[in-house]
Amino acid sequence: MKICLFGNRLSLLSGHSVGVYELAKQLMAKKHEVIIVTNRLPKKMRAVNETLIKQKGFQNLKIVFAFDSLRDFLFKKKELRKTLEPIFNDLDIIQIYDLTTCYFLAKLFDNKLPVPSVCCMRDIPKLKIKHLLDAGPSIWLRFFVVPFWPFSLILPKNFIKKVLNIPDKIVVSCHFIKETLIKDYNIPQSKIVVVNPVINLDRFNKVNKFETRNTFTYFYYGWTSSMRGTFDAIKAFLEVQRRTNGSKLIVASDIPWDVYEGKYLVKKLKKRYASEDIIFKGFHEDIIKLIKSTNVVVLPFRSVFSYAQPPIVVLNAMASRKPVISTNVGSIKEVLKNNRTGFVVPKRDIKALSRKMILLKNNPDLAKKMGENAYRFIDKNFSVKKVLTKYINLYNSLKQERKKDKYASKRLYSAKTCANTYDKKRFTSYGGKLFDKIDKSILLKNVPKEKNVKILECGTGTGRLAIELAKYGYNVLATDVSFPLMRKLKEKISNLDLQGNIKVQHEDIFQLSFPDNSFDFVYAIRVINIIGNNQYKKEAINELCRVVKSGGIVLFDIVNKNSLAFFKKRDVHISTGEAETIIKQNTDLEIIKKIGRLTFSQTVLELPIRPLAFLISKIDQFFSDISPILCTRIYFVIKKK
Repeated sequence: MKICLFGNRLSLLSGHSVGVYELAKQLMAKKHEVIIVTNRLPKKMRAVNETLIKQKGFQNLKIVFAFDSLRDFLFKKKELRKTLEPIFNDLDIIQIYDLTTCYFLAKLFDNKLPVPSVCCMRDIPKLKIKHLLDAGPSIWLRFFVVPFWPFSLILPKNFIKKVLNIPDKIVVSCHFIKETLIKDYNIPQSKIVVVNPVINLDRFNKVNKFETRNTFTYFYYGWTSSMRGTFDAIKAFLEVQRRTNGSKLIVASDIPWDVYEGKYLVKKLKKRYASEDIIFKGFHEDIIKLIKSTNVVVLPFRSVFSYAQPPIVVLNAMASRKPVISTNVGSIKEVLKNNRTGFVVPKRDIKALSRKMILLKNNPDLAKKMGENAYRFIDKNFSVKKVLTKYINLYNSLKQERKKDKYASKRLYSAKTCANTYDKKRFTSYGGKLFDKIDKSILLKNVPKEKNVKILECGTGTGRLAIELAKYGYNVLATDVSFPLMRKLKEKISNLDLQGNIKVQHEDIFQLSFPDNSFDFVYAIRVINIIGNNQYKKEAINELCRVVKSGGIVLFDIVNKNSLAFFKKRDVHISTGEAETIIKQNTDLEIIKKIGRLTFSQTVLELPIRPLAFLISKIDQFFSDISPILCTRIYFVIKKK
């Protein structure tokens, strides 16, 4: 399979992105083609990221830095789409790593992702005032400099629900996020798949600890933030010091590129608490080695936002065989099983936190047992083999589901009862007769004048258009995927004595059996509009153009989703611009003309008062000629160079 892992800020400076790179590496080991697409980093961060890529063994991954920030999706649409289209060609799966990027990517491709898609939700989708209050006053220093946060705070639920319905599947990393999506946004349970982050234990097993003295050491690491409870870890350690002797706390959280809150808190913490027993370290590239050199990891999160999934700092500590003391926030209790793999205490409860810290210091056997239990838990639930199997099964099921969608119309029109009612349902009403008249008129105006040309019709149905051409002396090869409709057509041919003009053949529009350059004129009317999505429409259009000769003509129509008739867009519809993009991707094709018909919907033309309906149809034709881009039906006449 060809898979694209797409996201904003997918750098190894964020612990959560390590799993993305690890997944890519393991998929490549299974002979899948993988590409990571993300944004460009500032120079200072870029150098560190490049070092980490080499250090962690990800240098052989294909990584494309395609945009500077999500603002490019708003202000550099054309350039960005031009960059991304070659990457997305022939993709089997695109996996997107946050909801905002999913929304902007869909907007870039006309509100629909171009390939089967998965959106990975590593957090709850909406920030609430409660989350900020849980964190504490200093969080406002972060709130005003992280662009997405204010935006997330004011996002209406209905909009979030709409965005959540863009991807085919939503992958969440814990049951907490799954339950939130179901409860708050009414997302169907069948759309959500729980897949744990991947933790490569080999990477942890190869790392040894630093040479250290036998001082009992507690460890806090990660961003300096009130959301993560940095102050709580230090205050709990001071409580431990008042009640016991001979321990240290290492705080590895001074990250140079952190925003204002981090810089403010680091400065404040160092000034107030730095001592021989409380050691502040900056960003540490050998973080696993540092974890292994300590005894207990203390991570007292305060707020769920940004940490709804199992925090990677918790998982890394568990994979390093260290007991973790954390708080009952988000999904932490799903991985920290109290008294078995670690301890979970109430958030902001300094006394409860310090009691557990003292308990593990006084019971080294318990601490060691918890660390081993934690490692086994990670091995059982987060191992490369387990997570990779889940993802591959998900990708395969998505491909199968899309394949079913691709042939949904085939199943509909292959029903035995369909042929008996096909014409009556479509072409006996006033609107139906008008459609039929328009289709035939446009076909006859664009078919070559020479009667000996080779003509192919795809999606003939019961043959109304093939019969029309045959009456004018043309020979037509009429094809369809529905055997019942083809049998009905053969009956008509026999009754009209047109056996010499029409040949009927079973064909799949996505895989025509003819060689390249076989026909002078190829047409498919009322066919492209029933194909489920733009990718499959593209396949069908390309196949029509493949079999037409150089200098030959292709005619097909679309139902235009930007028509005035559609107040609510349907996924099956395509815009004129989208259709033109598909055509122009083939440099051998030239759009000769676009013909618009029916500005109003067929429902309006089905008025019971026939004279009024006739008048509306005349007005409709007038407006269609003036502004075809707003019509319901757009007919494309294409010439192959």
